[in-house]
Amino acid sequence: SGLSETDIGLFRTSSGGSLLMNQYVSLAYLSAVETSANVAFVKSMAEWYGTSYKVVSLMESAYVAVRYWATAAQTAGSVKTQEVQRAMWGKTFNAPSGPVQLNESN
Repeated sequence: SGLSETDIGLFRTSSGGSLLMNQYVSLAYLSAVETSANVAFVKSMAEWYGTSYKVVSLMESAYVAVRYWATAAQTAGSVKTQEVQRAMWGKTFNAPSGPVQLNESN
């Protein structure tokens, strides 16, 4: 497509640098895992989209990204990028696939 992560405003710093540099994401998600967070997530998706709709890793990762950000914004008491980013460091989010944490070294 000719786009890079620096072309998308969500992934740029205010100085134009990339927030995704040296970042890696694993999309291993199994909808059959019976943790309380995953059971609630799959149930919610079934209620919204119907029981024949298959929940896949991209859906779960998008859900985690939005919920993790929202949790950090709530903790920060702000939606300002730098304040939310500071609130994310070290915060653990109980995702459907298991605990997610953004370490300061990332």
